[in-house]
Amino acid sequence: LKNLFKTSMGKYINPEVIEEKFRESKFIENIVVFGEGQKFAAALIDPNQNYMQAWKKSNNKKNNKKGEDVSDELTDADIKAILTSEVKKYNAFFGDTEQIKKFEIINDTWTVENGLMTPTLKVKRKVVEQRYKDLIDSMFE
Repeated sequence: LKNLFKTSMGKYINPEVIEEKFRESKFIENIVVFGEGQKFAAALIDPNQNYMQAWKKSNNKKNNKKGEDVSDELTDADIKAILTSEVKKYNAFFGDTEQIKKFEIINDTWTVENGLMTPTLKVKRKVVEQRYKDLIDSMFE
């Protein structure tokens, strides 16, 4: 309950419920939902690079029956497309107010060492909010 926030439309959102559901995706390592005083909920997503890499390799082999040379390397467009699909898929579990309308991809790995995770591997919401303040603000402009 301590992380509950109210949108500018007067709706309360529990970000932990949304984050827990989105973490079911193998493509998402970590996610933090924001939207206090805003019109909608937005998120910062730390993608699971290892899973995405393996997924792309296996999909290129399946989809590349013509023998074309297709790179197994992940591009930013690949990551954005995969995560957009995942956000759409998991948004279906929530009402319109709770759905993630915008998201940004974080390329830093969130660890205990860099201060973004607790020793029990929970995301430090306030630290993430401070570190990525400009990025978060840009989603709500």
